[in-house]
Amino acid sequence: MLILKICEELTEDEISLGVRRVPPVWGAKMGAADYFSQIAPSLTRGEDPLTPAELGCTLAHLECYSIILEEGRSALILEDDMFLNVQTLQAVKLLDEKGLEFVHLAQSALYTFRGHAIDDNLYEIDPRKDFWGGAAYLLTPAFAQELKEFHTASIQLADAWADFFRNRAGDSPHYSPIFFHTGETSSIRSSRKMARKLSVKGLMKRRALQWLERRTKHLQDRVRGLASPIGRIPNTTDPR
Repeated sequence: MLILKICEELTEDEISLGVRRVPPVWGAKMGAADYFSQIAPSLTRGEDPLTPAELGCTLAHLECYSIILEEGRSALILEDDMFLNVQTLQAVKLLDEKGLEFVHLAQSALYTFRGHAIDDNLYEIDPRKDFWGGAAYLLTPAFAQELKEFHTASIQLADAWADFFRNRAGDSPHYSPIFFHTGETSSIRSSRKMARKLSVKGLMKRRALQWLERRTKHLQDRVRGLASPIGRIPNTTDPR
């Protein structure tokens, strides 16, 4: 099993446990041309584009998937605020032996999943609603391939699990709360909050503009009706 952590640097303990560093992608430092080329498909579909921070996060996770596919091994993926120790590593290895396609591993006060227990500290999740979070998860190479294909048509949030599983045939995802994620210091969380605010404001603005366009068209039609020529009245007088 690979252990991949998206971070600037590893601790000595992580290095001793065999953790491999995957460099983060800082979306805020990305050039405008690169950024807009990545989000162009979302814009053409009328979707809310990813923020630079969200885009960088997804690109870093996609790099992890590429490594998994190159090496053909399952992997534990960790973000920079998740820390591994001997106990948590052993727990993840036991899960890996079960051969599950995807296991979400981060407990958080930010989300509550729906599902049912199937084993000690292991749950099968209904992913159709409120299933997100990419701080720590375990996946197989086949699953990594599916995720890469999912992001090919239009790049999505790295943890858009509900969208991914919605139309997917196959096993349900699993959840085992081995790590704890506060998320309060996450730049991704901050950018998502701002994006939601902008999205709501943008929606209100679009609806207001649509109403104004309809109203303007209605008034223009009335004016045209008043100003249009009456037309020639047929002469019904008998010339004889």
